[in-house]
Amino acid sequence: MTLRNKILLASVLFAVMLGANACTRNTPPKEPTNTETNARPLNLSLFVTSEYMVLGGWGGFQPNVYFRIAKQIKLGEEWPFEFWAIQKESEEDPGRTIWAVYANDSIYLDSNKNFLALPGEGSLGDTPPWALRKPAGDEATNYTIRPLHAHDVIAKDLSTILKEIKGIPDIGQIALVLDTMFTENNMKALRPLAQAIKGAGYSHITLKYFEGGDAVLREVRSVNEIKDALITPPDTLLQKFYDILGIEIPKN
Repeated sequence: MTLRNKILLASVLFAVMLGANACTRNTPPKEPTNTETNARPLNLSLFVTSEYMVLGGWGGFQPNVYFRIAKQIKLGEEWPFEFWAIQKESEEDPGRTIWAVYANDSIYLDSNKNFLALPGEGSLGDTPPWALRKPAGDEATNYTIRPLHAHDVIAKDLSTILKEIKGIPDIGQIALVLDTMFTENNMKALRPLAQAIKGAGYSHITLKYFEGGDAVLREVRSVNEIKDALITPPDTLLQKFYDILGIEIPKN
């Protein structure tokens, strides 16, 4: 069973983003007309807290992509930590690591464009699941089973948004909104995420901060309710942050 069918997202992706027939964090917003959908900017934003990442727009939020911050499993990388996606059954659940098939260091997608992924064995999922198997019959590809990176989940959904949502004036633009726990000292850990966003087709990435973490996000229904409270990093640090993340400051 694939990740989409078994765990994370039973995805109400576009309905949530556009506010159509989707449950958001409190009550669902009104379903937009076609004219409203084409005229209103999406205000696509990716919020990164200490426990999860979540995509949101003017219509609401996707389900949270929970992660566990772990030391890298490969030596010689430029960043010391990885964000492993985890399956949580409840807020109190510590979660189990999700394992996925990678092909030549990139996330593998099957013929239906789905991940091959399952939660691991044990209380925290630290052991790869026995039921997860590598594809057969391709000697040219180096398949490995490793913890699923949260940024791979986000990047897949961002790519799908570009393909499926049309007529939005700000399509291809995204705000990367960070909890204030991310500073110059640990910003490098987010470089793979920023590169994944860029690789998904988003070159216009606006960097923002927000205070309050999950306690704030759980009380809002859409990005519009919080966007005025978002903070731009000071000019003295802004260029440095973009350099660390390996992305460019948008020109407009």
